[in-house]
Amino acid sequence: MAERQPSSHSTMRRERWLPALLVIAAVTGVVSCSGGLPDDTSPDEPSIVTVNPDSASDQVDPADIPDFIGPWADDFRQAYLEADEYGREILRDGVITEREYLDLVAKMDECFIARGYEVERFADGRLELTDTRGRGEQMPISEDAGVCAGIGHGIDQLYLDLQRNPDNTDWNELMAACLAKGGLVDQSFTKEEYVAALEAPLPPWAVDDPVFQDCLSDPLGLVSGSN
Repeated sequence: MAERQPSSHSTMRRERWLPALLVIAAVTGVVSCSGGLPDDTSPDEPSIVTVNPDSASDQVDPADIPDFIGPWADDFRQAYLEADEYGREILRDGVITEREYLDLVAKMDECFIARGYEVERFADGRLELTDTRGRGEQMPISEDAGVCAGIGHGIDQLYLDLQRNPDNTDWNELMAACLAKGGLVDQSFTKEEYVAALEAPLPPWAVDDPVFQDCLSDPLGLVSGSN
């Protein structure tokens, strides 16, 4: 099971994907959002916008949380606590279907569109926003991202995590193995070395290296079918 800190759903997920976070890069009016960047970003990398985990419109009694089972049970419980009634209805049966995911992100996209962005989503969960109002660097990216992403209460990211890592395997272990398989590091590369690389001022590979990006998006190749 993946290592995690049990105190916070957003903290648990940040270790793997920075979910409930959006990584924003504003370049000539185009905004790229992704859950797949390491937690240690340099000053030259995109800034991070935090979505408030306490933004649910109503609260639930912990005693009313369903008895979730499986490797992602803790994440389902925490997500259920933080979700609004719409989100809890999605989570209640312990399964997030593709239809439920698509309906959820459609609501989020409607929010972005209403705030003046064109939205493009990719299979690995990346999101690209294009400002349609010509605001350039003055556009309120942080505010918009927080409000619109908050609609999902992290359920959209949980769905993606389930697709990419169904057994909830230690994320650092998956990344180390994927980077080695892709030839970016030696075959003996360990998860401890991967963690040390993230803690270094700069990792021993380019952040935009295709192998690194592919591993961040889909380390087991389950979404892309490359496994």
